[in-house]
Amino acid sequence: MTNAPHRPILRAVNVIHPTDPDTRPGPLAVATASAVLAVFIASFAWVFLQARSRADNSPGDVDLAAAERLLTAEVKAGDAFAIIPGWAAAQRWRFARVWRDKGLSFEDAMQFGDPLDSWDVDGFKRLWILTTHGHDAGLDGAGLGPVVAHHSLGHGTALTLVRVKPSRTVFDFRERLLTAAVTRVSKDGKVEKCSAGVRQDCSGEWWRDVYEGMHEVGNTRRRCLFVQPYPSEGELHIEYTDLPPGDALEGRFGNRLWAVRHDSGSDVVFRVLVAGKERFKLQIARDDFRWHKWRVKLRASERKQDVTFVVSAVDVSWRQACFDARLLGRKPNK
Repeated sequence: MTNAPHRPILRAVNVIHPTDPDTRPGPLAVATASAVLAVFIASFAWVFLQARSRADNSPGDVDLAAAERLLTAEVKAGDAFAIIPGWAAAQRWRFARVWRDKGLSFEDAMQFGDPLDSWDVDGFKRLWILTTHGHDAGLDGAGLGPVVAHHSLGHGTALTLVRVKPSRTVFDFRERLLTAAVTRVSKDGKVEKCSAGVRQDCSGEWWRDVYEGMHEVGNTRRRCLFVQPYPSEGELHIEYTDLPPGDALEGRFGNRLWAVRHDSGSDVVFRVLVAGKERFKLQIARDDFRWHKWRVKLRASERKQDVTFVVSAVDVSWRQACFDARLLGRKPNK
């Protein structure tokens, strides 16, 4: 038997050359990863705390169901409804069902003004206000009318009933838009008449029409008349005739949200004419998002006279505005 030749055993050896890169994470990489992890944890904690805060400060299903039951038993014609603050999870469908089941219009009853004022609820007899976590404080002094009932529903939720002040409105220009004569007058005096249908329909693009609706104006949603002056350097006229006797004209005027968002066009001018004579004038800039209050005290000779609202702009590009107006009597309408 012969001995097999000796073969050396080969072992793998990692040989590190001076020129090989160091694959171990350095101090900067470790610090960056730690910072990213810390930001992730902080973001998760913030989202969790925000969700917890919303849950702690918003009514739940049980609270809203209690409000629905109470309204079902108490709501009647002439009642308005508001939610303060106007959170998205208030389940308005519950309250729409209450008004609908009673044959009443929830669209008319629902008030979105923030803050609410007596102008918003004029013409209603009572106002129900659903609030959460302290937002019912101060309702007595909000000028809406006296608080006649207050119901605590649990979890910080409350339902307050306010008796609205008697209205002094003898003619609502917004509600009677279709009785007006609406014309557009160009710089050279050419007159275009609009026709009353579902809205005051004027030729051309939709934004030339005048119509009533809910609009974003004055930092909240309000019911008002949409107007965009046309043509440039011309005038939009909205004229009312055969008016009842009144003592004052009062209203609001402001840029719509889309007008404020567009840096184009020029200032908008709003004028009120009584018997063809200017009694009020307001000019607002493109970035003005206020809801301007105006008032005209009528002279004895102006009672029952025609009233015309005039809107104009040198450049009408995106100059979308909204206004509301009423003719007021001396004594409240009970």
